[in-house]
Amino acid sequence: MQVHDEGLTSMTAIRPRASRRGVMGGAAVGGALALLASSARFASPVAAQDDAAGEDILSVLNYALTLEHLENAFYRDGLAVFTVDAFTALGFQPSVLDYVVQIGSDELAHVETLTQVITDLGGTPVAEGEYDFAAAYADLPTCLATGMALEDTGVGAYTGAAQYLIENDVDSRNFNSFGSRRGNHQVMVRGTFGNIRLRNQLVEKEGGYTIHLPDGEETTIYEASLKYADEGVPLMVLAGKEYGSGSSRDWAAKGSFLLGVKAVIAESFERIHRSNLVGMGVLPLQYADGENAESLGLTGKESFDIGGLSGLESGQELTVKATSDDGETQEFTVKTRVDSPVEIEYLRNGGILQTVLRQLLKEDE
Repeated sequence: MQVHDEGLTSMTAIRPRASRRGVMGGAAVGGALALLASSARFASPVAAQDDAAGEDILSVLNYALTLEHLENAFYRDGLAVFTVDAFTALGFQPSVLDYVVQIGSDELAHVETLTQVITDLGGTPVAEGEYDFAAAYADLPTCLATGMALEDTGVGAYTGAAQYLIENDVDSRNFNSFGSRRGNHQVMVRGTFGNIRLRNQLVEKEGGYTIHLPDGEETTIYEASLKYADEGVPLMVLAGKEYGSGSSRDWAAKGSFLLGVKAVIAESFERIHRSNLVGMGVLPLQYADGENAESLGLTGKESFDIGGLSGLESGQELTVKATSDDGETQEFTVKTRVDSPVEIEYLRNGGILQTVLRQLLKEDE
């Protein structure tokens, strides 16, 4: 990242919505799967409900079941619409449909298994449609887990990563997970912010989509990033609380960098992801207490100027100027979340790798 006084100009925001798995940072699902694997250790279903711990266990399991209901509905309803001809018309090989059918079968099996486990523990399994996320989790922090930005899950059949693999003669049966393909940046960058449970506030559907500004064309985040790169436009993310909670932290930062993201403004950061962003040359900035994108009226369609970067210091307050489509401007203050002189050096050099290379070059002089 080139640090200069005018900073990062003409940015557009990629702002994910608080997602169902992101709300709890992935903890509920991971905990539920662990409980599922060890459910046989409960001697009595009644005992599981006789104390607060038992109630908590059932709550976590029902949360996981809710997620599985949604996933099952997604594949079930999708398969009711997409025929072999429809998949072919979209450019997919027919084998992709077989892959999706298998995933749908797995999701139904997950629903049935979790339903049985909750029943065996003396609980009442939540049924499809019997949940209200807004009411149940209204008091939890709005956050984006990097496990949501890039989960170590199977490469989804509808994703740009899947299309890339198909174009390179990889059969859908061999897509495997993002974790297994983390050495291939072409796959990973297409998977960043591509999770089907994310909704960018700039569009009205879930998944890795955005709009290209100023023309407003809806496209994938990856394709939009290529256009912005050609136009010389750096990007910025507007985020909520605990940005970076969850898994896959390193590639969440690497993928952001490869997409052209130069800064993230969040209400707060997960500790390790903040450090990883700095290591990739991405500037982490934090709103003033009590402020966020919503309170400031930011839509993500503005361009942003960040001043005062030439003399950057740890914890320094900077002024951001947001300019809307109609030319109206507003300024707000952010705090630099670059927490040490070493991190400032990383940013000045564009990241930790560039810093090390420059040090090696100096040693050879």
